[in-house]
Amino acid sequence: MTRIAVDVAVPIPLHRSFSYSAPAEDAERLRPGVRVRVPFAGRRLVGFVLGPSDLDPSTLKDVEGILDAAPLLGARELELGRRIARRWVCGIGEALAAMIPAGVKKGAGGRAVVVVHAVRPAADEALADWPARASVKQRELLRALVEEPEGVPRQVLERSHRVSASPLETLRRKGLVRFDRERREEDLFGALEIRPTKAPPLNPDQARAAQAIGASIDEDRPGNFLLFGVTGSGKTEVYLDAIGRTLARGRGAVVMVPEISLTPQTVERFESRFGGVAVLHSHLTDADRARQWHELASGARRIAIGPRSAVFAPIPDLGLVILDEEHETSFKQQNAPRYHARDVALMRGELSGATVVLGSATPSLETWELARRGRLQLLRMPERIGGGDLPAVTRIDMRSQRPTGPGGLFSPLLSSMIRRNLDRGEQALLFLNRRGFRTSIRCRSCGYTKVCRDCDVAMTWYRSRDHLLCHHCGRSERTPDRCPECGHGDIHFSGIGTELVEHATRTLFPDARVARIDSETMRARGAHERLFAAVKAREIDILVGTQMIAKGLDFPGITLIGVVAADTSLCIPDFRAAERTFQLMTQVAGRAGRGEHAGRVFVQTYSPDHYALETAARHDYEAYAAIELDHRRGAAYPPFGALARVVAQGPDEGKTDETLAEIARALRADGPAAGVSVLGPAPAPIAYLKRLHRRHLVLRTESEDALVDFLAAHHDTFRNRRGVQILVDCDPVAML
Repeated sequence: MTRIAVDVAVPIPLHRSFSYSAPAEDAERLRPGVRVRVPFAGRRLVGFVLGPSDLDPSTLKDVEGILDAAPLLGARELELGRRIARRWVCGIGEALAAMIPAGVKKGAGGRAVVVVHAVRPAADEALADWPARASVKQRELLRALVEEPEGVPRQVLERSHRVSASPLETLRRKGLVRFDRERREEDLFGALEIRPTKAPPLNPDQARAAQAIGASIDEDRPGNFLLFGVTGSGKTEVYLDAIGRTLARGRGAVVMVPEISLTPQTVERFESRFGGVAVLHSHLTDADRARQWHELASGARRIAIGPRSAVFAPIPDLGLVILDEEHETSFKQQNAPRYHARDVALMRGELSGATVVLGSATPSLETWELARRGRLQLLRMPERIGGGDLPAVTRIDMRSQRPTGPGGLFSPLLSSMIRRNLDRGEQALLFLNRRGFRTSIRCRSCGYTKVCRDCDVAMTWYRSRDHLLCHHCGRSERTPDRCPECGHGDIHFSGIGTELVEHATRTLFPDARVARIDSETMRARGAHERLFAAVKAREIDILVGTQMIAKGLDFPGITLIGVVAADTSLCIPDFRAAERTFQLMTQVAGRAGRGEHAGRVFVQTYSPDHYALETAARHDYEAYAAIELDHRRGAAYPPFGALARVVAQGPDEGKTDETLAEIARALRADGPAAGVSVLGPAPAPIAYLKRLHRRHLVLRTESEDALVDFLAAHHDTFRNRRGVQILVDCDPVAML
């Protein structure tokens, strides 16, 4: 039997592919981008065919299975995978695997749900002769089911009629309904208010930006743009105009948002304008995500919306990529491949001939510098829609305050302003970028601090469940009533989180309707959509949350913002701490006053004169950037230098130290010639995490290209050792 050899990229951290043998009759099926199952080092792995191989098939192991009838990835996507692998020091197979959702890989179908059906004719007869004193809820449910011959999913029925399981169970015992388990495709937009809308007139700033971007799209001159507009300046309408032009040319668009919480709002606006929107994010079931992915790949839908991974949306003729709130660190992937969606968007735009638009009121300094150097076309939108003023910002010096309420969280001024806001029937937002009730627990007798036994970090106390949680590994423990070290009962809780802010708010303002948005409360399926709808319907008076509420949410009813503790982000041991603080303060402040009433922002801080807070209070990004860039230039930090972080982690502390020291010696030997300096090794700021000891070193150079070349030349240096894992993070956004 004649055989051929094919090149396969398997998902391992090696920057190379491997060759396998297959029957010649399978040549047509083994096209580039098709997945195959192959043996590798005693395992069975799924890799992607890259093309034919020149090796002798008789010397190779066999392809054991062809998994796809047609390629999942085209030539452009395969090239994108190669670029990602080189740029972020990972395996080609790892990069390609990241482009395909798990549901697509598994061939997931519709979700199995319990569907309630009316039993006919018994249900009709019961409704016709329903006793006057019988349950009204049961009658309403039965009538709704009679009107839906295909049945209604049980969860949908209970939610829409606001009933418990009891009425349905009673109807089943009476023989009037039956429960069937069926596979159903869920309407992902069912909770949203989708109404066809028309494009409003653009103001002069919007029109100028739309014209510049539109010329790039209409004339097939792909360009890269930075849309620099203050909060509330109407950047979304510029995006919508660009998408309309892209669709008119028969091409598709990707819109990326930094948080899943923003997806419902974005989908509502874009689906109302165009239709044909698909959603890609991790809170979908595998089946739902697979369905959305296939509809994009087939051209049935031409607009993809989602967080970071939406950059890989399989749009056949991609014409536009939008990255909203481009400054957000959530666009950086923390696991291999450790790509940044901003850079991948620019790569994909180049490969697809697509226009790329990065939008922000507070651009990352790297992006700002690209615009200053002319690599991005800068489009300014300095005014809010309708000429409204940006909210007035008041910094409250907590050093001279006597806080009120549980935990002493609120200054008298902030407390009185919240009350005044409630009396006017307006909504407020309280921001704190910490979860939980208390962030540490300590014994006053011996000084013992409760830390996670698997990580070198303090555990957070959640009062609602009375347990301790490690935010790094997820370990949960019961709250001790005595010190585990000395046995005394003098346990002290300190630090503040959003759960405490919620509790204090409910205590001080018992008449207010309060809701909390953080990663703990938004776990349930559809939670973001329900909260978005409740705030929009004015069913919530005060919204308490973490940075999830700072990222582009548009609620016209919110007129007051309270930043409970502005210093938490300033104290992080990271050269980007001031930048993140400025961005957070500016973005949070931008949620206020987006409707007909003016907004007010109150920032509680112990560092009122810090330049990040002072410039944020004036909404003056360019003044902040000038100060921060001057600091960065002197230290050769990005954007005036390039960084990579190498982390060694393993269960044996000595072996981990020895391994990273060996790597550091190899890098230092070649560093001077390449213009690369090696800083470290040293213990990582979190030196013990998930039962692994962690050491790191930092590579620094003036040229990004030089750093990428240096890392590529030392790819084998970063291979895992027995018992020690090596992680390489090019352009790290966090140094912990």
